[in-house]
Amino acid sequence: MSRFDRKLDEHFKKIDFVLSRVGIMNAMRAYELIQNAQLPNVRALFASTGVKGDELSPDYYIRELLLPNSINTAPLGTIKAFIGSSKECESIELRSDWIENFFHSLAANGVDMNAVCDELMDEGLSAFKDAFVEILDELK
Repeated sequence: MSRFDRKLDEHFKKIDFVLSRVGIMNAMRAYELIQNAQLPNVRALFASTGVKGDELSPDYYIRELLLPNSINTAPLGTIKAFIGSSKECESIELRSDWIENFFHSLAANGVDMNAVCDELMDEGLSAFKDAFVEILDELK
């Protein structure tokens, strides 16, 4: 999730658009699709939800995605920050109209989410490939 926000927040600062929400809203959109499919044994997995940088509280993505029937694989430091936080956990209202309005606003501000997803996928695969090659080199 933070990869979306890190990729887009600099652009959003220039156009006075809400920061650090794309990852959350994208995850909520995926969660909603899973819930609406009514598949009792399928869960949304929010993977590696640690915060990169100091702009957000370390447990930001955990708190924003406390949703029933979901799994969060946050890094240990993020989990410790969540447990140690004095903030009370609040119920999250998941509203389809808010989610869709958010993505319409992105498009209206020139953000092509398909292109962003493609770029993030390419970057992630490249990083994985580089790390895998590095591991293989160490094994030689």
